[in-house]
Amino acid sequence: MEQNIVWKWRGIRWLIAFVLFWLIAGGGAGFLARSSLDGQAASGPFVTFVVFIFLVWCAVKDRGNKTIIQKIGWVIGLWIGHSLLSVIVVFTLAGAGVGGADNLQRMSNMIAGYVILYFAMRRSTVFIEKLN
Repeated sequence: MEQNIVWKWRGIRWLIAFVLFWLIAGGGAGFLARSSLDGQAASGPFVTFVVFIFLVWCAVKDRGNKTIIQKIGWVIGLWIGHSLLSVIVVFTLAGAGVGGADNLQRMSNMIAGYVILYFAMRRSTVFIEKLN
């Protein structure tokens, strides 16, 4: 029956979520990178942590009739996808000569995070609604 349901994007919420992700993940990672000697090592995992928290929140508000096990699998799958996409993006950025070596991990995690958040938000009732 779910195939006949039409979903509409809540555009302003998408924009707010992407800006909040940029502020929290990017700002927090930038703060960590500059606050200590080993901050560069902590900044990339911080972005991954923010992505993971966002994925869990979207899975809780999933639009389908998924079981808890399926939601956990969805979050883990997207988390693994974020890691793989980060590796692809870091090699792409390094090959293009974009960014310094100390910023590549943080930049790749942010770019991959936006892609993964797109997939998570497509399933969340916070960011989409049923059309009547």
